[in-house]
Amino acid sequence: VCKDQLVLYYTVLEESTDSGFEDRLHDFIAETVTDFMVPTIYVQIEEMPLTPNGKIDRKALPEPEILTTEAYVEPENE
Repeated sequence: VCKDQLVLYYTVLEESTDSGFEDRLHDFIAETVTDFMVPTIYVQIEEMPLTPNGKIDRKALPEPEILTTEAYVEPENE
């Protein structure tokens, strides 16, 4: 579903995070890596799903909820 967007899944140690947490996380990542490596979607999950070998089970990660502010525009021709 999100083949053109980079999704970051994260967990937090504290019960709640403030509303600006993802913005600060984005800013930190943007200072650290090049632009194309900065995630566009951030998804907080309770814990990372693991395979029996202890690696992240990518297939078990939830689908990100994609929120768009742009309205869909139909093509004008073929």
